[in-house]
Amino acid sequence: MLPEGYVVTSKKDREKDRKAREAAEADEETLEEKIEKERAALPSEGLTPVTKESFFAWKARRAEEKQKALEDKMRENETNKAIGRATKKAHKGVMSGRALFTFNPDLFKDADNVAEAEEAKVDNTLFAAEEANAEEEVDFD
Repeated sequence: MLPEGYVVTSKKDREKDRKAREAAEADEETLEEKIEKERAALPSEGLTPVTKESFFAWKARRAEEKQKALEDKMRENETNKAIGRATKKAHKGVMSGRALFTFNPDLFKDADNVAEAEEAKVDNTLFAAEEANAEEEVDFD
């Protein structure tokens, strides 16, 4: 008894199947033939011929466009990141100094300049007080 799914074929049947497969394969188009048919279907009028100069001009234009698009995208991402960080902190009710500086750097002054200005104010106040005391000299007996 034969196992389940086993089919007995004769040598003639196997030969017919082989010839049928070969005929089917011969009828199929090769990749090159398919490409040639698609290429022949493309329009051939109104196209710009590609020369070395036109290719390099196109390549340069394309590189400039890509660079500009990349710069725009980076600028947009920076803005979105700054706003995103600021709004995340704002939702918590507290904005960190870094988030605030990223959001608006004009709000901050240089620490060295502020310290010098404060020292100058204190010095001016002391100097003015000393001058006022010097003018009010009183003679004691």
